[in-house]
Amino acid sequence: MKRIRELEVWSAPGTNLPQDFGKLVFAPQMWEAGWPKEVVLGLSLIPGPTDVENLRLCLDAGELFLDEFQHYCRCRDLPADARSEVSAESFLQFSYGVAIAWVHLNEDQEEQFVPLILAQVRSAGLALVDPALGACLL
Repeated sequence: MKRIRELEVWSAPGTNLPQDFGKLVFAPQMWEAGWPKEVVLGLSLIPGPTDVENLRLCLDAGELFLDEFQHYCRCRDLPADARSEVSAESFLQFSYGVAIAWVHLNEDQEEQFVPLILAQVRSAGLALVDPALGACLL
């Protein structure tokens, strides 16, 4: 059995993409460019309780600041309440970026396809992340 290399396409910090960008925009662009549907899978961003909990953890750890969160929300007409799933998801996405697609490659495809995928991801202003390494691929 072949090993599968799983990579993630992430938005850049400092940006907010529509909830269905990965599924309705990025993945179809990749498919139109010739990538098989089983290689690139777009994700939808659905705000939920996990976003509220992650925001709370970031605020408690001092990674993010409540006054910045509230200012961000006021500037975007979002509820400035850290318990708001929509506000929490939006602020976390803006602060850290977010996974918008998965890329699955057979181990024998890595050398050939990673540079091509990386070029397309970069041209879209996105980042290619290897979750196993916990790092962006450059």
